[in-house]
Amino acid sequence: MHIQQQGDWLKAARMTSLNNHYLGLRFGTEPLHDPRPVAADVIEGVTAANAEFGVRYQVSEIQIDERDAYRPQIYQMMAYQLTAYAAMHGLSQPA
Repeated sequence: MHIQQQGDWLKAARMTSLNNHYLGLRFGTEPLHDPRPVAADVIEGVTAANAEFGVRYQVSEIQIDERDAYRPQIYQMMAYQLTAYAAMHGLSQPA
């Protein structure tokens, strides 16, 4: 999985021979209001990483490619890894 930071967005791309997945996260103080099922998967991954790394990141926005195959566990894992990346690189957390 490839992770990069673009401004205040963290973006991940996961490419396999069968499926590709893209996830962009923006952390902030406003909670995520997104009715798509993927939002719950992302929040679950971020929550798990917050607990493991002792941080308190909160997702305020997400970006996905709607053409990607929807796999809840993939988006959970990607959100976890993006949050771990933020924690390990000391990216600012919401107040």
